[in-house]
Amino acid sequence: MLSALIATVLAAAAPAVPAAEAASARYADCLLGHLQAGMSDQTAQLVQQACAAKYPQERADAAILEMEAGKRREAEFQRINADAVKSANEAAATAAQQANQDAAATWEDVSRGK
Repeated sequence: MLSALIATVLAAAAPAVPAAEAASARYADCLLGHLQAGMSDQTAQLVQQACAAKYPQERADAAILEMEAGKRREAEFQRINADAVKSANEAAATAAQQANQDAAATWEDVSRGK
């Protein structure tokens, strides 16, 4: 499970090549070179620790990149959530307005004896 998470995180950071990402490439290559499918979480964690010990600065760069990516994902989630709340509020306001108009029309019918 952990090995899959690590591989996913590294794969997500792989396409762009700014300086910080290029610096963390040796750490990522170490992980990808030693992680194997079916590896236990404990073994994967040992591989991660060994690669971090071998490339401490690159590991720090990778951690910074992941934090920045997390902040971008959080900001995108907040934006999408705000849009959804706005849409829901608009739909609720429209429904309430329609219900008030229907109630007013019904009251007029009742008061006219219809």
